[in-house]
Amino acid sequence: MNAKRSWWSLKRLQAQASHHITSVFAGESTMTSIPLILLVLVAAMVPTASAQGGISTCCMKFTSTKVHRELLKSYYQEDKSSCRLQAIVFTTIMDKRICSSPFNLWTKTSMAFLDGKKFAQKQSGLNKGTKERH
Repeated sequence: MNAKRSWWSLKRLQAQASHHITSVFAGESTMTSIPLILLVLVAAMVPTASAQGGISTCCMKFTSTKVHRELLKSYYQEDKSSCRLQAIVFTTIMDKRICSSPFNLWTKTSMAFLDGKKFAQKQSGLNKGTKERH
């Protein structure tokens, strides 16, 4: 008798599950299902993104690309805590990224060039402001 009751309980659970799945796909409880599905997707994506160095885009390898320094716009050092490589990332005037080793001679001289250029721009801005005041 107990086995027969278990069989009927199992059949009833299957019927309820089947009805719920059918009603979700039929659009009856779509409004409550969509946020749940989005929550599950986001929860699945966050660990993946953080394991790959965070949401930001980290350099996966150093490139040997060397462009003329006049084509470089800026640079930054990737965050050591969230990126696998400690790359220096140059941005060109065409907004292309170049991932370079911080120990590379071209990287060091290009960083110095951009630092000098930035310093000169600040100085010319300061001098321009003082000349206008007089």
